Amino acid sequence: MNAGSQVNDPHIRAGQMRRPRRWSGPADVRLNVTAMLDVMFQLLIFFVVTAGVMLEEGMLSTRLLPQHTGAMGDAVLPRQPLRIVVEARDVAGYALRIEHQEQQPADFRALCQALEELQWDPARKRSGAYKPDHPLLIEPGAKVRWQHVVNAFNAAVKAGYTDVSFSPPPPPAGP
Repeated sequence: MNAGSQVNDPHIRAGQMRRPRRWSGPADVRLNVTAMLDVMFQLLIFFVVTAGVMLEEGMLSTRLLPQHTGAMGDAVLPRQPLRIVVEARDVAGYALRIEHQEQQPADFRALCQALEELQWDPARKRSGAYKPDHPLLIEPGAKVRWQHVVNAFNAAVKAGYTDVSFSPPPPPAGP
């Protein structure tokens, strides 16, 4: 420092240098828990408010097969089920396919209408090939959302079919 320069610090006298501070150990660092809790509650409220509300889930009706107590001669051979394939498309999309049918439904309403057209029920004035108790088998694809499989089930039940079941999904493709 020059002798003519003035020191702006009032605690240092003219001509003296500031002494370096002595090291007094690690600083006492404390976390502000109140601020962290505030942020956590704000995030919780944000996710609760912005989360999509699920619509009511479809009802799955379950009926056990009747117990056959008669001889084997009374047994009825199983009928080939009408297969409905539900496949995944893109991230949240789906594709529907009714096996052995030329016209394929684009959505679940069209699936319900197609199944009604395929049904034979004189009481409802339907002249299709399948009775209401004909077995329907819903086959989900490997990556299809369960929501789409349940929607296909609901469409089949709405169309009036009483024997609707699921096949297990195929195993995921290997490497």
